[in-house]
Amino acid sequence: MKLRREEFIAQFAIPFHVHCLRLWSRRASLPPYSVARCCYEWVGITNGSVDLKVYEFTALMRPIINELWRTTPTRQRPDANDLAAKVYDALDAAGAEVTIGRHDGPSG
Repeated sequence: MKLRREEFIAQFAIPFHVHCLRLWSRRASLPPYSVARCCYEWVGITNGSVDLKVYEFTALMRPIINELWRTTPTRQRPDANDLAAKVYDALDAAGAEVTIGRHDGPSG
């Protein structure tokens, strides 16, 4: 992947924290797989692009969510930087390409 791990985390950890990890119920008895689709959507919303279909992305995310579910203390949510790093690693291992669009700022 051309995008560096640090760039991926810097671009996506905050949106994952604010928008996706809120779906991580601290009382649920099952892993919150809806976090995967949320992450996919927020990659696109925050000027990113991934060359996978949503179902491919969510399939890659399932083991990540299972691991975080197992390792995160009860009644807590996982760290967004850790989530973003694990997503990057899974995408990289799968050979997926993630890009961040260029932002030129306000025109005028």
